[in-house]
Amino acid sequence: MIDPEQLRRDGWDFIRSYDGFQEDVRAFEDDVHLLVLGTFDAAEQHWSRRLREELPKLETAIKSAHGEYADHLVDQHTDELARYSEQSRFALNSAVVSLVTLFVDDLRRMFRRLEMVVPRCSGRYPGKHEIARLRSEAVERFGIDADECKAKLAFTEPMILARNLIVHNGGEADQEAPDGSKDQEFRNRYPDWVDHYDRVAVPEQAVRVQVQAAVDFLRWIAPLLRSIELQRRPLI
Repeated sequence: MIDPEQLRRDGWDFIRSYDGFQEDVRAFEDDVHLLVLGTFDAAEQHWSRRLREELPKLETAIKSAHGEYADHLVDQHTDELARYSEQSRFALNSAVVSLVTLFVDDLRRMFRRLEMVVPRCSGRYPGKHEIARLRSEAVERFGIDADECKAKLAFTEPMILARNLIVHNGGEADQEAPDGSKDQEFRNRYPDWVDHYDRVAVPEQAVRVQVQAAVDFLRWIAPLLRSIELQRRPLI
């Protein structure tokens, strides 16, 4: 016959010996380095190889060309550089969208691990976007210091705003306000993330900084959540 008390003890022994939060952090690091940075780096290598192959040919041809044909070759040279710039912008913007998704998914998965220990309140926690709501949940549900959590999540603000503009505003940096004027909050706050065509253009270095900041945050919160898991026996 199955002993219910023994099942409880076995389950608790498993919880004490297995740190799922650190597994979540490792999985996130694998995902962002493969799906975010790895994807961009692979594309960058492809573009660079193409430019190394095509530009010297065009530059040699331009030197000996004349008239309309020379103009055509110059246009081709310009098009190759423009194509590289556009593909790079698209890939970096996509990287930010992917990073936000992965970060939110991983943090939610961590929080779900504690549903039997600290049940979640019904409804939505307060916040204007998903990361703000997760911050509220961390504070209200788990008792994590509000000021420290807010400071450590400050890095997410530009990538959330950029994600929203990329997905919901066609990548345009300015949004149209109800009165017909242009809302330029994003460009005013993050001018380095806007190109000369008034579009969101996330810099490569910013993507790498955001990735590291996301990893650092998960490394910080994982042991806090783990300590809550160990301090309270699950309600089984």
